[in-house]
Amino acid sequence: MGRRHQWEGAAGLFAFPSLGAASGPREYLALAGALAGGRGLTVLAHPGFAGEAVLPRGRRALVRAQAEAVAEAADAAGQPRPVLLGHSSGGWIAHAVARELIEIGREAAAVVLLDTYARTEGLHGLAVLTERLLDEDGPLGVPDDARFLAMGGHLRVFADWAPEPAAAPTLLVRASASAASAAAGWEYADHVAEVAGDHFSLLGSDAGAAAAAVDGWLRGAAR
Repeated sequence: MGRRHQWEGAAGLFAFPSLGAASGPREYLALAGALAGGRGLTVLAHPGFAGEAVLPRGRRALVRAQAEAVAEAADAAGQPRPVLLGHSSGGWIAHAVARELIEIGREAAAVVLLDTYARTEGLHGLAVLTERLLDEDGPLGVPDDARFLAMGGHLRVFADWAPEPAAAPTLLVRASASAASAAAGWEYADHVAEVAGDHFSLLGSDAGAAAAAVDGWLRGAAR
């Protein structure tokens, strides 16, 4: 499984990057900064995006490996019931890992989804994502061929996937300007918090608002 990246803090979150070609721990730098001093953030990268010639054999293999990785990381952090987080398609992993943890005798405390949807965001959302990926002057740069191969391999194993009932209390943080916000949602969210911004700014200029929504919900859920 991919390398583990951790930012220190109390009552941490265990995050999974998206499955896009720009996938990686750096997606969460702004969110980690916004959470600093309140909650730690550990990011568990997916295989194949750092140049290694490894792709998931199947969805179950990927999810089981990430469940085992997050269980190990949570134990190391002294947090036996981890809070899982994922942005965009990374939320698919967070949701699936919460269910898989039960299979290995563990349990997630909660799942946080940042602008995650059960279906693709439609042609407009795909066009926006493609434009950003291919803009060499943009914040994401242009991923190399290996990253596009990794993206294809991961999306392939989720091609026929649909989320099952949640295994832990679930928050959906929805971006008010997201291309998908008006047409889609997450069936198994216990609470939906809408914050200003778009699909990408939740982990950029609007990371502070996203962090406040996450922290507020988790504090309320713990009572």
